[in-house]
Amino acid sequence: MKRFFSRLASVLAACALLLGMVAPSFAAETTSGQLFEFLTQENPDYAEVTALEDDILKELRLAVGYSGAEDIPDDLTGYYANAYKVYRDTQILQMDTAGEEELRAALEEGPYSWVIPFPHLHGSSYNVPVSWDGETWTVGAGQEYQEDSPLPYAEAASQRIDRLPQGNYTAVLVDGLTHIQQPVSVVFENGEAQYFIEAQYPLYLEGSEEEKQALVAPGFSLDDGIFQYDKIAQVARNMPPPNPELMGGPILDASYLDSSSTSNQMEWVLPVGLGLAGILVIALIVAVVVRRRRAA
Repeated sequence: MKRFFSRLASVLAACALLLGMVAPSFAAETTSGQLFEFLTQENPDYAEVTALEDDILKELRLAVGYSGAEDIPDDLTGYYANAYKVYRDTQILQMDTAGEEELRAALEEGPYSWVIPFPHLHGSSYNVPVSWDGETWTVGAGQEYQEDSPLPYAEAASQRIDRLPQGNYTAVLVDGLTHIQQPVSVVFENGEAQYFIEAQYPLYLEGSEEEKQALVAPGFSLDDGIFQYDKIAQVARNMPPPNPELMGGPILDASYLDSSSTSNQMEWVLPVGLGLAGILVIALIVAVVVRRRRAA
């Protein structure tokens, strides 16, 4: 009997070791730090953006409204330091690579915006984008947000990145991707795009709960807004081009994920490991019963 319990303990220890190997390892929360690019005075775009201050103030006044004109700042110098870079309309998900060098090079060749956040003005917060299309600079319309919304995009994305397993990450903010059309963050580790993270707004996903969950990074849920980059890119590449005549916003259909890639390590290794452990325990019990009957 002692030998049975000894063997059972060995089986359970092996199960624990197997679970430890496949479960995501979460050390202390990683610190995202200065992941994104901000508009410092050393940045080559600083002079171009600040030269448009009159236009920036004009759009801010229009967004705030005349009733809040007294809240408009006289000097925007302090606000420029919080402006963050958002790459636009570069379809990196369609590229057949997840390499950081290649994706960053493609983004740098495309248009981008410096988004200037203006929190706590007249009971709300605002964003004013200053955009570069490769030839000219333009100031976009100000966007209003309620005070309880996670503003700005860089802050919302950073909060999610801080929940990733401990690692050395870099990241970019991207907007205008096919089937998505909202700001998101692409997070790199070891030279590869690893994570696709919501930056304020949840992704609009179609498909079954199982299909949606297959896109989520191991150890997280749909509500966390942290996805696997390669799975999101695969769905975007497999989907047909969006029909501009259809009503409604862009939606990512999780059913377009190839069935061959929907199983991650946790989805198949864990059930198999538990199944094998159960078989071993049953075999040991049967062996003990048979031995006792023979002895009797």
